[in-house]
Amino acid sequence: MLPTDLPPAERVAPLGADPAVGPRRFQAPALAVLALFVAGMVVAASGHWRRGAFVMGAAALAAGIVRWALPTRWAGMLAVRKRWFDVLCMLGAGAIIWLVALVVPPQ
Repeated sequence: MLPTDLPPAERVAPLGADPAVGPRRFQAPALAVLALFVAGMVVAASGHWRRGAFVMGAAALAAGIVRWALPTRWAGMLAVRKRWFDVLCMLGAGAIIWLVALVVPPQ
C-alpha cells in the first residue's frame, strides 16, 4: 500500500522530515500516560487501592482521549493499530478499571 493510498489523517512522513518536531517529542503523550499510571500504582501500593485504581483508570482514559485527539504521527507509542480500535480499547480499559474500583466493596 502506497502512502498516497492512505486517508490524509493516516499518512505518515519519515521522522526526520519535520525538523521542528524531533523523534523524542512523539513519545511525550505515551510517557505522560505512563507517568500517570505509575503514580496510580504508587498510590495503590501505599494502601489506598481504590484511589490508585481510579488514577490508573484515568490514565487509560487519558490515553484513549490523547489517541483520539492527536494525529497518528504525533501519537507515538499510543498508536498501535487503527485509531478507532486504540481509542475503543483504551477507553474501555479505563471504564472497566473505574467500574471495578466502584463495585468492589471496601474492607
